[in-house]
Order: sequence, then structure tokens, then C-alpha cells
Amino acid sequence: MTNPSYEGKKASDLPDTTTLSAIVYGKKGCGKTSFAASSGDRTVMIYPGAGISGAKTLRSPWFREEIGTNPFCVELHEDLNEKRMPKKATLFDQITRTIDWWLKNRIDDWDTMVIDDVANTRKAAMFKG
Repeated sequence: MTNPSYEGKKASDLPDTTTLSAIVYGKKGCGKTSFAASSGDRTVMIYPGAGISGAKTLRSPWFREEIGTNPFCVELHEDLNEKRMPKKATLFDQITRTIDWWLKNRIDDWDTMVIDDVANTRKAAMFKG
């Protein structure tokens, strides 16, 4: 017996109005950021930050030559203490406000939104409590 909530459909069977939500998982350096940014110039890349941003990948000569897209990049950071812990947990709110802002103010300028990376987003949610 199958569980209907786990069954998928072929892309050709989906209605035109269907949107895609996905989590891309892989080891560091395997190409997740490049894959996401290859969706085109009308992509918003949100980087919730640990100071190391996938935006570095997008600025690299390799990316410009091989992929060549120029997505919007939003880098989010919060102040960390000497133990690299947030002084005040604001990052999760920054992430949600950024998404809301793009939905409200720039909805006609983008087709794809990417949060890179989910691990930092999860940590931000945990620190927020």
C-alpha cells in the first residue's frame, strides 16, 4: 500500500499553475549554489549568513563563464559574539522580512527565489526560539 502524501506526479501531468518547492542537498562544493543560480537572471538568491556566502561563487570567473546568469543577491547577517553566537537573534526575522519584501515590492522582477543555505536558516530559527 502506498501513502498518497508521498506519491509524486510526472512534471508533464502537473497543471501550468503549479509551483516548485525544493530542497537541494549535497556536500559542500558539489554545485548546489551554481545549480540554483542557473535558473536565470530573474532569480533572487537570499544568503542568511555565517559570513561565508554563496555570492562568492556567483562572482567567480568560472561562474560567469560557465553559467553566466546574474541573479539578485541579498546577503543577510547578524552580529555575533566572540563565541560566534548571535548577540541578538535577528537573522530569522531578516529572512522572513526579505521574502515578504520581494513578494510585496518586486514580485514582477523575479521568477525563482532561493535561500542558500538551509542549515543557516535552521540555526536562525533555533536561535529565535
